[in-house]
Amino acid sequence: MKQLFFCFVFLLPMYLNGQPQTANPDMAVANLPVRAVAVDGNYTYIGGDFTYVGPNTGNGVKVSTTSQIPDGSFPKVNGYIRAAVPDGSGGWYIGGSFSRVGNYTRNNIAHILSTGAVDETWNPNAGSVVRAIVLDGSYIYVAGDFLSIGGLTRYRLAKLNNTTGAADATWNPHSSHRVYTIAVSDTSIYVGGQFSSVGGQSRFSIAKLNNTTGAADVNWIPNPSATVHTIAVSGNDIYAGGQFTSIGSASRNRIAKLNNTNGAADTVWNPNANNNVYNIVINGSDIYATGIFSSIGGATRNCIAKLNNTTGAADGTWNPDANGTVEVIALAGSDIFAGGSFTSIGGQSFSYIAKLNNTTGAPDVSWNPGAGHSVYTIGVNGSDLYIGGQFVNFNGKSRSRLAKINNVTGEVDPDWNPVSGSPVYAIAVSGDSVFVGGQFANLGGRKNIAKLNNTDGSVITAFNANPNNYVEVIKISGSDLYVGGRFTSIGGASRNRVAKLNSTTGLADATWNPNADNTVFAMETSGSNIFIGGEFTTVNGSVARNRLAKLNTSDGTADSTWNPNADGIVRALAFDGSNVYAGGEFITINGATARNRIVKLNNSDGTADGSWDPNANNIVRSIAISGTDIYAGGDFTSIGGNSLSGAAKLNNTDGASYASWNPSLTVTVNVNTVVLSNDDIYLGGGFTSAGGIAQGYFALFTDRALPVELTTFTAKRISGGILLIWRTATEVNNYGFEIERKGNAQEDNWQTIGFVTGNGNSNSEKNYQFTDTAPLSGRNMYRLKQIDSDGKFTYSPLVETGSIISPDKFTVFQNYPNPFNPETTIRFGLPDEARVKLELFSITGERIAVLMDEMRTAGFHSTKLSTSEFKLSSGIYFYRITAVNSKESISEMKKLTILK
Repeated sequence: MKQLFFCFVFLLPMYLNGQPQTANPDMAVANLPVRAVAVDGNYTYIGGDFTYVGPNTGNGVKVSTTSQIPDGSFPKVNGYIRAAVPDGSGGWYIGGSFSRVGNYTRNNIAHILSTGAVDETWNPNAGSVVRAIVLDGSYIYVAGDFLSIGGLTRYRLAKLNNTTGAADATWNPHSSHRVYTIAVSDTSIYVGGQFSSVGGQSRFSIAKLNNTTGAADVNWIPNPSATVHTIAVSGNDIYAGGQFTSIGSASRNRIAKLNNTNGAADTVWNPNANNNVYNIVINGSDIYATGIFSSIGGATRNCIAKLNNTTGAADGTWNPDANGTVEVIALAGSDIFAGGSFTSIGGQSFSYIAKLNNTTGAPDVSWNPGAGHSVYTIGVNGSDLYIGGQFVNFNGKSRSRLAKINNVTGEVDPDWNPVSGSPVYAIAVSGDSVFVGGQFANLGGRKNIAKLNNTDGSVITAFNANPNNYVEVIKISGSDLYVGGRFTSIGGASRNRVAKLNSTTGLADATWNPNADNTVFAMETSGSNIFIGGEFTTVNGSVARNRLAKLNTSDGTADSTWNPNADGIVRALAFDGSNVYAGGEFITINGATARNRIVKLNNSDGTADGSWDPNANNIVRSIAISGTDIYAGGDFTSIGGNSLSGAAKLNNTDGASYASWNPSLTVTVNVNTVVLSNDDIYLGGGFTSAGGIAQGYFALFTDRALPVELTTFTAKRISGGILLIWRTATEVNNYGFEIERKGNAQEDNWQTIGFVTGNGNSNSEKNYQFTDTAPLSGRNMYRLKQIDSDGKFTYSPLVETGSIISPDKFTVFQNYPNPFNPETTIRFGLPDEARVKLELFSITGERIAVLMDEMRTAGFHSTKLSTSEFKLSSGIYFYRITAVNSKESISEMKKLTILK
């Protein structure tokens, strides 16, 4: 029966409120901690420990063998990925150590469909790391560290149903310890790892199991001396690699060929690797091996080699020569893809992944996307690759501790690339110059502090302060540059930890010498005064000032009445015109007043505010002020009366935190810096996720209420779908509304299905409507994404409808958006289950691709088309959808247009 139950949700007059805990997904992220951020108009400068900055992809991406651009429809994974295998229908099974895939909770294992959607019905929920996945017909074998999976207790090995994710009730080998690898051959399942028993038998590190019972083969006992990391099967031969130095009675260093009947080592085949082997892949008579070895097969081979399957000798010409660990190798036609922890291969710079020629071993320099960190797995499905690892960005740019990001596009500036060999702690922008400080020994010939051109990143040579130790903080005031840190000389003079420099030459001011006796971490200027915080206990040679001081900007003398006397390190300062906010590691102030790690001080006498007490439970590293709001960043997990990890927004009256402003950063990691620019909040630190979604070390949030007054928002069924109607009372700077939809109330997988242009500025009532012509089967929930003319946005509350079973007839909808670039969504509806083929044609009628050819259930369906996937140029194309079942065969064609 085809029916729909619907409800109206009326919204009384209210202003759209932002959701700042959602980080901007288009802003580039880093691969290691960010310690400094400076915003200058349309650009943001970041500094820290990182070596790579690029698109926020999470730890897994789908690319093609010819294009390095990630498929944007695939979900972000918030933890590392160890295994990825194709599902046979264009999708992928992935395993690793993660808790979220896109907007879905998925513990350590997940199924991603060919459309990029997370499979809502497949959720085995592994209790710990999944390290290997093998698909065998309707079953999936998985291995790792878990003790439960698929709804059952399973010690490190399980057999799952590929449709439901349920663990097989009878297959339970129960490994005593970690399992790294699985290989399937007919009715035998080979497993390797660190175990001492499996399948009901004593077996050390490798075993052969029955695919039905899980019992260990009683006759197959190779008995290696140490861990097995990889197994590959070729006919009657079983290849094993790992850390062992013997197998059975034979001496075999880290790689061996075993008999499939008794497990004995082949008497001839002995490549003799001098260090660990992590992956083995077979291609005819060639055996590819990777790891951390430097010799194998009788030749010098760094971390990757091609071996003869008969002799074990290394191929004489195939020598990619990686400079770091190669974790994985994968074959795709005549190409070989390698991933790991290397940064060069074949004498070329490649960040953690490369495409190699199978004959020469030379890398393909035209395919060089780069990853932010280690690559652990590469799955191959025709021309598609799924790459997983511990990176948080992919297809970005190598950047040595400094980067410039375009705030409009979120992309890394291609021209600004100064190279620092060590961490950068401070950045300050003045006009067309960027000052950077840290612990670097050589940044374009400058040590610990440098002045850079804001266009090309070149060092401005006239500035040469040459401090003899780290610079921790930089503040600009007019033509003066205040710096703090660990140095004892700077700008050609003896200056202990704090100095005023000429911003043109870098020379120290001859008369300004506060002489702090220990490190200065923080500074804040205020007219004729500058506040400093750090680890010092005296300034001006002998004036007692415990970790906080107020100095005169003319002569550097300490204010005689301002002495807050903190009992621990001060790491952050901010000034609101009347009060000084300080953060750090202290727990008392003014000698006896309890203030845990953050305090509000009187600007005149340094006394702590009696009612402002956020009481942070760990270090506060950064403070920023916006009107009546105080933003704090640090190592805390509780502040202002709420559980908040790393970042919080506090009231300036009593110090209470706003529970509604919660970026939900990775617990136990720090925020090093908080920077405000209008309504935008930039965070840099050690976090790797925000709101459960992958977010590498840098994030942009927005905190504001947009002045668009929404008075009603309703949904109702009409003959053509679901009609959404909304009304505004006033509008300011309103570009328009994106309409978003989802089907599951427990998840956050919103899809954009349309756009309606706004009315800019308006003081009169405006009415809008939009028809969803292809609603989801089942429940439908809708919200509006109101977008300003400057690109900033906020969300409405939602409306929802009840169950929609299926359409009355076969329907093909116009793709949206159309025209488009780079991606569009194609939707269709089926009254009954049918086999659906979706084909794409050029304007001349040539078939370009088959986007879908599979069974689909009754209901509404959608799929995405990306220009990058098929290298589509601008122009007119046609798509045809054909549905065939026992009742009928019907097709319909529509036109789409790709913009330049």
